[in-house]
Amino acid sequence: MEKVLSNFLKKPEQLDGAHHFVVGNRKDKDLYKITHMFIQNIIPDRIIMDKNVYEITYIDPRYHLNGFEITTENDKIHLIRVFGYHPNSDPDTDNFCLPDFKKDVYLTSEYLNMLFTNIKTYYLDTCFFNPLGKMVHYKKMKSMYVQLNQ
Repeated sequence: MEKVLSNFLKKPEQLDGAHHFVVGNRKDKDLYKITHMFIQNIIPDRIIMDKNVYEITYIDPRYHLNGFEITTENDKIHLIRVFGYHPNSDPDTDNFCLPDFKKDVYLTSEYLNMLFTNIKTYYLDTCFFNPLGKMVHYKKMKSMYVQLNQ
């Protein structure tokens, strides 16, 4: 597991300047939990809304994220929390929402790449709040069909 995470961190185009910490592990009977914390400034860059993709042209610095953490149970994804305001994270718990098929899977470098893309994207068809207006400006991207959650 550690080798997968350290290999991922060697890709500067994905997590330039990131710091990775294993902040705790706990063994409860047959359950082994580890929390991996990634500290980095993350600036969301796209919006998906009504099956259209938009490029974020301005985002208020209050919506820049300070990183995220992944908690695994027996090496499978259990929980993801983001550090900052994100429309796809529960404002009460900071838990990042993912479809069921992206939960309870093994933590791999491919998964981290997908997660990083998901965190940089606002999915506004199913969100806890809508930051559009003065906080986020955007424009429609031409000729691009993307389905990031498939």
